[in-house]
Amino acid sequence: MLEREACYDFNWNGYKNYNGEGDEIMANKQLDKRLNAEVQVINVAPILKLVQDARDNALRKVNEELIVLYWKIGEYLSAESEKHSYGDKYIESVANEIKQNYPELRTFTRRTLYRIKQFYETYRDDEIALTPLSTSNRKEIANTSGLNASNKIVSPVATQLDSGNRKEIVSATLTQSNLEKRQESKNSIVSATLTQLNWTNHLQIMSAAKSKAERDFYVLNAIKEKWTYRELRRQLDSAYYQRYVLSANKSVTSSMSKDIANQFLDTYVLDFLDLPENYQEKDLQKQLIENMKNFILEVGKDFVYYGSEVKVQVGDSDFFLDLLFYHRELQCLVAFELKRGKFEPEYIGKMDFYLEALDREHKKEHENPSVGIILCTSANSQVVEYAMSRSISPTLVSRYELALPAKHLLEQRLKELEGIFEE
Repeated sequence: MLEREACYDFNWNGYKNYNGEGDEIMANKQLDKRLNAEVQVINVAPILKLVQDARDNALRKVNEELIVLYWKIGEYLSAESEKHSYGDKYIESVANEIKQNYPELRTFTRRTLYRIKQFYETYRDDEIALTPLSTSNRKEIANTSGLNASNKIVSPVATQLDSGNRKEIVSATLTQSNLEKRQESKNSIVSATLTQLNWTNHLQIMSAAKSKAERDFYVLNAIKEKWTYRELRRQLDSAYYQRYVLSANKSVTSSMSKDIANQFLDTYVLDFLDLPENYQEKDLQKQLIENMKNFILEVGKDFVYYGSEVKVQVGDSDFFLDLLFYHRELQCLVAFELKRGKFEPEYIGKMDFYLEALDREHKKEHENPSVGIILCTSANSQVVEYAMSRSISPTLVSRYELALPAKHLLEQRLKELEGIFEE
């Protein structure tokens, strides 16, 4: 039998068969494979993003309407409670009335109504709820509480998000006439800032925060950092607010502005690490890499992990950085040097060298100078100040703790600090 040469020319319009009828099935199979391969490489990412965005927008809108509803109910309950001498019984009667009209709703219990009333009364005179919205600042959330230029501890100014048009929500259990009267007051519409936070996180903050400044701090940062319930719980338990305020007077080099320094804490809590009793710096580095999600939560979500043991070459020698990050807001590289033990002055010179190498080898033209963080288990403030006094690189020294701090001790230090500045 003479061998026949076969030639197939496949394209989207079909195929050409020069080999007779017997090869038609084979040609169709090959065409099917090619078509299937083309289908498999179709980019569906834009569609998935549209679906996810729509889902997120729907959930956000539902939450906004829920917080607006709770605000209006809380406002009404607060006003009506003042009129009734039987107080507690009034809230209970409202809960019973709602249950009779809407037996399927289990949300509006006596306990929940008390919390809704507390929510309104907590924020009704707070600038977070009353400050007019600013279009120019709609993409920003206020920085956080801290020390102002005169070293006074101050509450954050609430830069709020655009609220858009709010749909008026009226509960059937509340009379229309009374609600309309209440809506005429300046407090009748909750600000967009409060509606960006879900109800469970509001409850956490109201229960844990002991001052207006602390409460506002957690509200604004929970929005900015998009903390989940567990993440917010962790920040509350680790006394994040107290640590932030106490970090306001940390020693920094002359080249580091306060705006940059405020992005970093004086003390980091690394309670999520599983370190042996006699751990080494390599153990610390390894554990931080393995628990990077928790570490990012502690240092801030603007940090983007770049790598570990990052090599910088100077002359014919290689040097390696423990951990390297990129900070999105500061637009700069941030190098972490990990030390087991107390701070030593020679650490500053080594960090200066690393930062200079980073700026020459890795920094992009549009980026700001690199920042260095020396992470130690302890640091004498006077030694740190002396060591930094002549350094020109943006460097700071922070401590780390492997267990949650005693919150009452931090609060005591904060009160002492307030007392010093008031004097």
